[in-house]
Amino acid sequence: MALVKETPEDLDRILHESVNFFEKRNGTGWLYDLSDKQKIPFFQAISGLEIEIENIETKFKLNQNRLNEDQEAVRRFLKHSNAPNDQEMLYWMQKS
Repeated sequence: MALVKETPEDLDRILHESVNFFEKRNGTGWLYDLSDKQKIPFFQAISGLEIEIENIETKFKLNQNRLNEDQEAVRRFLKHSNAPNDQEMLYWMQKS
């Protein structure tokens, strides 16, 4: 079930949690420390959703159907990434 979240407080919380999670993971150092004046246009342009996950199905597919050049570009990116998950993904790409 999805709940629409449109209050400024809900949107601010969703953006704060999302930015902090993904930017920290990607090592950018960018923080969600915008002024209220800077946030208002975001709040007017987006809708937030909270979704309860009931089931997850996964597939193990690592772009085997892509050109070798594309696969190599991804490997190079992962090799130079500091994210532990990227290193694990590189391991699995090299193994497949």
